[in-house]
Amino acid sequence: MEFGTASEDAFRRDATINALFYDVDKQQVEDFTGRGLDDMAAGIIGTPLEPYQTFIDDPLRVLRTIRFASKLGYSIDHGAQLSMKDQKIHRALSEKVTRERIGIEVMKMMKDRNPSLAFRLIYEAGLYSTVFLGPLDTAELCQALMLLNRDPEDPWPTTWPNAFWVLETLLDNTTTVGKTLGKMLVQCEEKSENLWITAAYAPIAGFRHMSWKLEQAVKDATG
Repeated sequence: MEFGTASEDAFRRDATINALFYDVDKQQVEDFTGRGLDDMAAGIIGTPLEPYQTFIDDPLRVLRTIRFASKLGYSIDHGAQLSMKDQKIHRALSEKVTRERIGIEVMKMMKDRNPSLAFRLIYEAGLYSTVFLGPLDTAELCQALMLLNRDPEDPWPTTWPNAFWVLETLLDNTTTVGKTLGKMLVQCEEKSENLWITAAYAPIAGFRHMSWKLEQAVKDATG
């Protein structure tokens, strides 16, 4: 087993700003990618390697990129944005990454300073179904989504931004509405992510489904 160099490690990172090292002997920052400090100064989330390669190596990096951007208020590099929309990346995220790991990243987004921005970036990357619905491995779900996607010029979930924009407005404590309704909605700051979970699943609020097993269990329990 051989240890890699610091430079090799830097280029394996998910973002250039996350690939900065500090040399304790020289007491200086080492920027092996040559872009980390510039990207930090410009407020950009970029990848050390070509974006597609970075994301296909570990698809969860797509969500980490979104989380970094929303937490820091940074923009995402244009090339990275394009790769985030790639269907091959979406499939890799769905097939190679467990739902638990995806959920952990999403929960971190909802607990950070700007969940609305995180949701907007997920929406713009076309990642809603991949992130919140998971593998479309049931005929019923596939059929439902096909019905919702009937208009190619107005793809689903077009109404989702309305949900998280309204919630963001209601929670804005710098406005009169936010000061009043925000306190009513959030009784405990530590549980505010529950509201964002509700907003996350707003697009499927109209779905109605009762599995045969659950229906039978209810009948058995109620006689």
